[in-house]
Parts: sequence; structure tokens; C-alpha cells
Amino acid sequence: MGQVVEAPAGFRAMCERNLAMCVPTAKQARRSAPELPTAATPFAYDPRPTQIAWAGASPFDRGGLDCQPNARLGGASYLASVLSFVGRADLCWTQSLVAALASETRGTDSIDEQSTRLAAKSKRLAAEKALLKRINLRINRVVRQNSDDEVYGASEFWAPSGSERGSRGDCEDIAIEKRLKLVEAGFDPDRLAYAVVYSRRTGLHTVLIARTDAGDLVLDSWSDRLQPWQRTPYSWLNVQSMRDPLEWRQAIG
Repeated sequence: MGQVVEAPAGFRAMCERNLAMCVPTAKQARRSAPELPTAATPFAYDPRPTQIAWAGASPFDRGGLDCQPNARLGGASYLASVLSFVGRADLCWTQSLVAALASETRGTDSIDEQSTRLAAKSKRLAAEKALLKRINLRINRVVRQNSDDEVYGASEFWAPSGSERGSRGDCEDIAIEKRLKLVEAGFDPDRLAYAVVYSRRTGLHTVLIARTDAGDLVLDSWSDRLQPWQRTPYSWLNVQSMRDPLEWRQAIG
């Protein structure tokens, strides 16, 4: 994501009218720090230091030696990388190397356990996609898409469109309604965000993004199909942050 930009004026006005539509969830509030990638199998940490000794003079200071083994290796290869790094040092202090080795060599999940997890993940993804398709199609079918001028007599007014026959609203209103219905159905609000896009056919346009294990999918008032964002016909301009609903960023890539 690019630099922080000002949220759309209609969105800001909606938040002023109804802050509950825009406040972070408890989970989002705890995620204020950037999310950094972590190792797939992090080492178990034990604050008790472990000594590894062998013959030879040490060129290092015993009290402050910092071993940096190759964490991508496992088992005996991991230990060998430690010995290679410190050369002929007679004493190397590490933060629980034994615990790290135990974590690497403890044994992996059985094929059955892995298959069970994959099956559960696949089932969850299928259920999420079915929910997204159902909500997207339902709102698109029942809401008549009209401009804010036609509905509210204003040039920019964000509000839920409603989901009953005869409901009216523009693309922002429809995206808001879809988000409300998804959250009511149990979809994690921390995985939903609005985005402002552009195409010659639609001009400036707002869609809803849903984050899934299959990637970010777009719920669009002009399409009954769920599509990965990369396959949509739009140029992406600004996207709401999934960390903080009040933060919007310039889209890049």
C-alpha cells in the first residue's frame, strides 16, 4: 500500500453522523503495530542460556558472544551451522539452543493431521465464498442503483442502501450495505475494506474488498461475479486500511 491519503468526504461525513460505522474493532485496535512476517516454525524460547564447549582457543569474548546459526536448517545441520559460525571458539552462549533444536527435531504433524487441517481450510474457504456470492448477488438484485442526487438530493452522501425491494443507493451505499450484511452473517469485519477505483465505463466507483485465504475478492455493484482484485477492469486509486477503518491509503501496483 502507498502513502496515507484523505478518506473520501462522504465517508468522513458518515463517520461523523455514526461513529460506530467507522471505529476499529478490538482486534484492530490491538494491531496498531505493523504486522511483520514470521518464520513458519519459530523456535521455542527459553531464557536459560545453554553452553556448547569444545577444544581450542576462542577469539571471542565469552561474555558477549552472539551466535547466529542458520535457522533455515534443521536437526544436525542446524548444530553444524552453529559450530561453523563460531569456528574454534571454546564456549558459545546461545539463547536456549537446546530448546531450538528440540523444536526443530520434535517431529512434524502426521499426514492425517495435515490433511485434516487442509480439509478444514478448504471447507471454510468454500463457505466464505458462498456467503460472499450470496450477499453480493442479493444486494445487487434488490437495490436500484441511483445517484446521490437522485436519492438524497446531495452530491456526496454515504449511507447503507437497505436490502429490501425498492431500496435505492449508489455504489458507496451498496458497498456499505454489503459490509453490514456480511458482518451480521458472521464475516470478520477486520477482513473487509472499501476501495475507490476508476474505469471509463463507471468513472469513479466504490467497491467492497473481502480478504480470504484465496486472496482479496471484490464485491461490485456492477457485477454479480466475485473476482480477485487483479482481474477487475479497474484502475485502483485509494483503499481503506484493514488495520484502521479511518485510515485510507493510495493503492499501488
